[in-house]
Formats: sequence, C-alpha cells, structure tokens
Amino acid sequence: MNALSRLSKLVGQGSWSFYSDGVLFTRPNLTYRARLNLILQLLSKQLRPESTLGIPYSLVVEPASVCNLNCLTCPAGQNHKMCSPAILRMEDYKKTIDLMGEYLTFIQMWSWGEPCLHPQLAEMIAYARSKDIVVITSTNAHFLNDDEQVTRLVKSGLNELILAVDGTTQEVYERFRPGGNLEVVLAGIRNLVRIKREQGVTTPRLHMRMVINPFNEEQKDEFLELAQDLGVDVVSYKKVDIGMGGLSGDESMLPKNKDYIIESHYGDYPYKCLAFWGFPVLSSGGHIGLCSLDAE
Repeated sequence: MNALSRLSKLVGQGSWSFYSDGVLFTRPNLTYRARLNLILQLLSKQLRPESTLGIPYSLVVEPASVCNLNCLTCPAGQNHKMCSPAILRMEDYKKTIDLMGEYLTFIQMWSWGEPCLHPQLAEMIAYARSKDIVVITSTNAHFLNDDEQVTRLVKSGLNELILAVDGTTQEVYERFRPGGNLEVVLAGIRNLVRIKREQGVTTPRLHMRMVINPFNEEQKDEFLELAQDLGVDVVSYKKVDIGMGGLSGDESMLPKNKDYIIESHYGDYPYKCLAFWGFPVLSSGGHIGLCSLDAE
C-alpha cells in the first residue's frame, strides 16, 4: 500500500495503515481530530521541529524491566544501569492511555525485560484494545504453559505476538539466550497455538522470529521448518544489534555473513532517528521518556 493510498484512507475513512516489524496493521475508526493530529505528526517527522505539531500517536510501553534470561545483547539480561528492576503500575498505565486519548493508534508493549512477567499483561492489552488501539507485544515464550494465563492473553484482543526463538537446538539456543530452555519454549508455543485454535479466534497473529547471530546463522532453513511444524502464522529473521541501550557492543556476536549485519558496523554514517516525533516510551517505573535506547 503506497503512501498516497494510506493518506487517502486516513482522511476519507478514518483508517490508518502502517508497518511494524515488517507487518502491515490497520487502525480503524479514527475520529476527525485524531486524523488531523496524525497528519500533523507525520508532518512533524518530515519537518522535525523542536516541538511536535501534534500529540504522539504511538507509544512504547515497558510492562516490566526484569527478565528470566541473560541474553547477551540485551541491557536487561546484562543488568545494565538503564534497566532498574520494576513492574509498571496499572494506574500509571491507564492514566497515560487516557491522557493520550483518541489520538493514540498503536502500542508496542515491550521495551526491555519480559512482558509476560507482568501479572496484568492481558488486562493491559484488553484496556488498550477496548479503545481500538493496535497492540503488539513480544515474549521469550517461557511463560506460555499455563492454560489460564495463555487463555487470558488470547482473549485480550492482542493483535500480534512475537515469539523470540533464536535457535532450533538447545545447544545453539542457550548460547545466545543463557538461562533459556528451548523445550519449554516449544511446548509453550504449541500450547498457545492449541488454545488459540480452541478459542476460534484469528488473533493474536503468532510471529516467530530468529535474531541472526554467529551461533544460529546456519539454522535458518531448520527454523522455518520448525515454525511450520508449530503452526505459527508469520516467520521472520532479524539482524542482531550489539549496541542496544548503551551496551558497548561485542563484535563476536556478529554473524559471519555480512548480509546479516546491520550496516552501521561497517563504519560511521548519519542516523536519522525519528523517535522524538512519534514514539515516546512509558517505562516500567511509570516515567515518560523520548527513547528506549537512551542509556541515561
């Protein structure tokens, strides 16, 4: 869908289509004020004024800044100073959603930490979905074997769930995700697929992802076969980022094949970050920030 077609649907029908993680989403039923605000914010991204022309239309929410794993390229897993352990209070979450009101179209419900460690994750998602806000979240899939918890998640209205599975064997998987148990992960995904089928719903779309690293780059074909066997909806591969959130960047984590390496590791180049003009972050501590990658 081209930009002109998307803009036409926004103005005429109140329907906004956008991409997140390479997947197309549509936010329907936008009010006229929300449409105008979105146009102003899109204009802000082009002009980049010191103050935005409208109210942010999307939000990154960090349900929890704690995790059960010690992933090598994640600030939470490496106990980085930016990840003070906390669980987002429901009242802070609802207050922020209500404050942004009709202008909020999309929530990415993860930053650092494992979202499923928040005891009210399903309720948080359902609250946003009751306002037609598109919600996507991600999990390391270690907490999907509790039928009651999974059923609540499936019935929450969640649009998409990314399942982070970075290997097809335990030996490879745990090298990138120390502390992880692939058998538990795969059993949890099977449980999730089963419950979703039993509920007779089409969402959440189940998106299984592999972050390409030097340990798993030869397992891409096996990963696709595994995903097909599990019955997920979408499969994707992502380039590893070794400098996330202020980490120093261990180049031993880069795959051998340069096609799987983020271009910045070839040398310096100007990076045009648009987070200030559209993607504020609600941290697990209840604070609003400009960027989840800001270590300070």
